[in-house]
Amino acid sequence: MFGAPGSVLVLGERLELYHYLAAAIIVGGIVLAEWSARRHF
Repeated sequence: MFGAPGSVLVLGERLELYHYLAAAIIVGGIVLAEWSARRHF
């Protein structure tokens, strides 16, 4: 999550579709993990 903004700010890269896809996968994984953990209690 910090790599894409860092590369834009430091290296001047453009945000591409794969940056957004990677962020969505990471957020989705966090949501699934939280949902799974709360379901077991």
